[in-house]
Amino acid sequence: MTFIGAGGGTVAGQVVDPRGPLVSPSTPKTFRVGVCCLISAFLALGALVMAGQAAVRAATNCDDGDVWNRFDGNRSDAQRVYAVRGKIRDRKINLCLDPGNTDNDSAASIWVMVAGWNAFEYAQVGYARIAGMAAPQAFIEYNDGENVAPGWARIFLPGIWADAAQHTYVVDYSGITGKLYFSIDGLNKGSMPWSPDFEWSTPWEGQFYAETWDLGDDVPGVAGARADWSLLAVQIAEPGTWVNPEGEQLTSDLTAYKNGWTVWPTAFQTWTQR
Repeated sequence: MTFIGAGGGTVAGQVVDPRGPLVSPSTPKTFRVGVCCLISAFLALGALVMAGQAAVRAATNCDDGDVWNRFDGNRSDAQRVYAVRGKIRDRKINLCLDPGNTDNDSAASIWVMVAGWNAFEYAQVGYARIAGMAAPQAFIEYNDGENVAPGWARIFLPGIWADAAQHTYVVDYSGITGKLYFSIDGLNKGSMPWSPDFEWSTPWEGQFYAETWDLGDDVPGVAGARADWSLLAVQIAEPGTWVNPEGEQLTSDLTAYKNGWTVWPTAFQTWTQR
């Protein structure tokens, strides 16, 4: 289908997710641990469909009392960042089983991001699976800090994700237009309809994370088939060239979410091991 963007343009082949980001009322906008870590990607809300799910382990029951963003990866916060790049391997995503179908809050994603200084200021691209999806899909998402359209949008890009394939994801700022652009494998997938220059606080940083929403969800990858990250880079000027990220340190919010460097500071792996 055709997505009618917030700016009035049309982009063929994109599917907009009408569900907005789920924002915990206990999370102040100025909360700054992971900045958009806490804001982002798939705070999911759809009808749970476990039938046909390609699983590599038995499903873990969802924990409706423990729903919160959890992350596995790292960030580059030692520089002012204008662009981020990362090559990520496609892996299946196992979501938790919710027999009561009470909250429909199961979701997991993996992405690169340019993030503003305050919470809920971000632009990201990667792939995700939310409750109701049989398999992951590529997506882009952006937020001006208010969590509502047209400042916020999540757009799915079907037909890109393929198990074990690798794709290079880029979020890149243009000093000419004042907007951030999203690309996958060098192909432009759209831009924000507004300029972060007037909406975000500074400095901006780069982030490279896998993310889940329910305690029972898995980040992409397992011990024998991990989610590989490579070609990590940032731009610290506009126009600029790609340089190695600085200030990186791998972290995980759950013991089941694993990570490890393969080539520091430009390549690592994330996976779930329960």
